[in-house]
Amino acid sequence: MMIKDEIHGTLEFDQLEEKVIDSGPFQRLRRIRQMSVTNVVYPGANHSRFEHSLGTSHLSSVIASRLGLDDDTAQC
Repeated sequence: MMIKDEIHGTLEFDQLEEKVIDSGPFQRLRRIRQMSVTNVVYPGANHSRFEHSLGTSHLSSVIASRLGLDDDTAQC
């Protein structure tokens, strides 16, 4: 699965990560705003917990790679 992100570019997820992303609990994160009422002052500040979680997942895989973790350990 590939998702375009404004900050990190193209994010790639494996099949296990895709199952998690497609799950109901993860999809509900789309409706929760990460920045509370900031968008009232800054109309472009629309950021959901869903987007935040995708970026967090991407960055954790980057960190695992830089630490030299094997795939099984990184996936945990």
